Amino acid sequence: MLIMKTAYIERIVHGRVNGLRAKYYTLLELENLDPETIVTNNTPTHQRIDQEINFVWYDNPAPNIPLERFAVLWEGILNIEHEENYVFFIDVDDGARLWIDGTLIIDAWYEQSLRRFYSKSIKLSKGFHNIKLIYFNKGPFAAIRLGWVRESGFTEIIPKYHFITNSKDFIVIKGVPRSFKVELWNVAKITEATSINGVVILPLHGVKSPIEGSIKIIDLDGRTISETRFLRDIWGGDVFTLKL
Repeated sequence: MLIMKTAYIERIVHGRVNGLRAKYYTLLELENLDPETIVTNNTPTHQRIDQEINFVWYDNPAPNIPLERFAVLWEGILNIEHEENYVFFIDVDDGARLWIDGTLIIDAWYEQSLRRFYSKSIKLSKGFHNIKLIYFNKGPFAAIRLGWVRESGFTEIIPKYHFITNSKDFIVIKGVPRSFKVELWNVAKITEATSINGVVILPLHGVKSPIEGSIKIIDLDGRTISETRFLRDIWGGDVFTLKL
């Protein structure tokens, strides 16, 4: 296998952004409010990055989303800077559920006026943790806030710099010769695509970031002409360029 020493891959844009990816749904059926049904049986009406979960709505929460019947799914990464115990809380009208690393820690899935709900104390290690929050509202007023109580007792709405997500669901590699192939590898191949007009778009197919792996450029003869070192932080929205 020939690797061209003069060819290398350089990241020129970081895809990670502060905030959580938000999918806003119009509730067509107000009788069945099961959270999984909301997500699987409906198409998001609006999507954006919300930097903090700290909302009080007296009007439509997003374009074409009616205040009286909507739901939101927030997903992304919670970046913990210090290992310690955390108690999470949500202020909510009407209902919400919160998961950390796939574990449901707050279940407040009811029609109700504004109330605060707390989780049990959770010890979180330093680093990245998956976070998911789903919310629904019925009626002319809506509110949702997400915060925590630190081990010291300090209470706050979780600041935006603790939330990270992909800006896109793909990565881009520029400067790749026509018909050359690009592969994203970890232990096995994650995804691949072929260059069209010098640009390769590698879909992530729902792979959660950050992805650990390396990017390989394959020429028309099947040879690897360039390969990155092992990267521990590949994010959707990253842009790389091939330097020959």
